[in-house]
Amino acid sequence: MSITFWLNNFHFAFEFLGGITLFSLSWLAFDAFLIKKEFKTLARSLGFFLFAFWLVVHSLNITQDFIVLFASISYILGLFLILFNLYFEKPPAKPKFEAILILPAAATILWPVNILATPLLFLIVAISLKRYKEENLKSLEPFWISFSLLSLASILAILNTKTGSQSSDWILEHLLKLTGFTFLAFWGWQYLKLRLKEELLLVFVGMALLVSMIVTFTFSAILLKNMEDETKTNLISNVKVLDYSFLRMENETLSNAQVLAENKEIREAIVNKDFATLETLSQQLMTEKSMTFLTIADKDGEVILRAHSVTAKGDNIKEEKAGREALTGKYYVTIEPTQTEKFSIRGAAPIYDLKNNLIGALITGFIIDNAFTDQIKKNTGLEATIYKGDTVQATTIFDPEEKTRNVGARQTNSKVIQQVLKEGRGITLGTTIFSRPYLVAYLPLKNTEGEIIGMFQASRLQTEIVQTATELSRLTLFITLIIVTMALIPAYLVAKKISEEA
Repeated sequence: MSITFWLNNFHFAFEFLGGITLFSLSWLAFDAFLIKKEFKTLARSLGFFLFAFWLVVHSLNITQDFIVLFASISYILGLFLILFNLYFEKPPAKPKFEAILILPAAATILWPVNILATPLLFLIVAISLKRYKEENLKSLEPFWISFSLLSLASILAILNTKTGSQSSDWILEHLLKLTGFTFLAFWGWQYLKLRLKEELLLVFVGMALLVSMIVTFTFSAILLKNMEDETKTNLISNVKVLDYSFLRMENETLSNAQVLAENKEIREAIVNKDFATLETLSQQLMTEKSMTFLTIADKDGEVILRAHSVTAKGDNIKEEKAGREALTGKYYVTIEPTQTEKFSIRGAAPIYDLKNNLIGALITGFIIDNAFTDQIKKNTGLEATIYKGDTVQATTIFDPEEKTRNVGARQTNSKVIQQVLKEGRGITLGTTIFSRPYLVAYLPLKNTEGEIIGMFQASRLQTEIVQTATELSRLTLFITLIIVTMALIPAYLVAKKISEEA
């Protein structure tokens, strides 16, 4: 099960429950305003409400610019309203439980907003701690402790902008929030003890939300597991598609080698040693066949032309398997590394004159590089990675900034090396590429002799799966909350009746 899924859902739960807590306290503060009719009490209620709104927006990971900007302004405005209430509120005549300011430290996605909010949070901590000491209000102890924790979380939110989601800073930030909201809820419960109606109503809401989240997350976990299993099954099919694509290219390469070797003009140019014509003709044919290289050698294997690199010649094709086979009169295709073309699909064919005398050989095919895998992705839509042995030779996967690929990276998973490269069996598992989680399937890459020379890899970014499951879980919870809200009316009437009878 993906740790990203659980972290995302815990983030949602922490922020959303924090929003519910603040909304409840906003409601209680507004109830106090209806009695006192004082602006400072209304400011407290509005401050709570604005913070609750921000936390809900943040929990849902809403990305629309207007909504994020509006919620950010609400966050800062709420801080100032709370500061106003805290500064101008007169201390009580003697210690007792009252409606006191509660402030969450919402982890904003906007770095400048957190920069502005953090000093305001610490200012509120300082003022509340001063009141706690000077007025000897023991009931404020959970309050200023929660503020301290939430203020530290706000600092980590700034750092998390640079380190990224699910980093150690991100996890610590949310642990501090969870602890802070726990102190917050404990303090709020002390006040609710004096108000039976609200206590009963909020107990009902709290239990309904708890059951809703348990059911939602359980459903989402089962859904995610099924989605991951289906994705693994699809990846196995995808990596087989890559294998099929290689087989098709091998057949195409061998066919092209045969056709080019039987080209009359190439034969005549070799016999007449007309290298200028041979060069022009070879480059033209290589382009027509969409091959990435074409090498022509004489009957002794000495390279007389490389159409893809005219200055590279003079070496001998007998140094490679495909060249040796062609010079013995065989048509041959394989995948192998060479000094000039590196790792490539290579089709070789002998060249005969009109009297059926061997006069040379040619080798053509595809160089396995990033352009090669990009073409596979274009044809199949798959994220493809090709390994030479245990080392990445070519891939379509970029880093998060879309600048570099992990070509040259070595496979270090012992299970993959044993099962794929040594035993020749496919495998599907989770891995990390450029610090991002992927589900990947591997299949051995074999040459014509059946030797394992590398492997294929088909991949899918795991966060895409998690995002789908998370969206479904939040939709489920949202529908549940609508049902809970509809049930609030009879619950409120029952709580009101019980409180009146009490």
